[in-house]
Amino acid sequence: GQHKQRIWVNISLSGIKVIDEKTGVIEHEHAVNKISFIARDVTDNRAFGYVCGAEGQHQFFAIKTAQQAEPLVIDLKDLFQLIFNLKKKEGEGSKKDETDGKLTENGKDALLTIGSQVDKLKGVEQLDLFGDITTPP
Repeated sequence: GQHKQRIWVNISLSGIKVIDEKTGVIEHEHAVNKISFIARDVTDNRAFGYVCGAEGQHQFFAIKTAQQAEPLVIDLKDLFQLIFNLKKKEGEGSKKDETDGKLTENGKDALLTIGSQVDKLKGVEQLDLFGDITTPP
């Protein structure tokens, strides 16, 4: 059979980049605020996937790793938790400063791509973005 494309997965505050290992070309780039669900495959500990895209245009990206996928999924969970906490803290700081008649923009430059994500997360448990999936053999 045909070999699957070998890639690098880059995780940062801005989101996920899928990079072709041979050419170094960025194949896919997904901002954190466009990622709506991340799951590990319960039938294959080397596989995970995520759903991303705008409303009505969601796509599922499945990735099989050379090693266990769990550390990568944990890194993604940590990333979302960090951003959630930063935005929550920023929101609390803004509310506090508004009462003083000033508005502080704590770390806003680094988090411009995730502004709408926090609005979606209000009232939603952060860990609801993560779950388990199974893939057909």
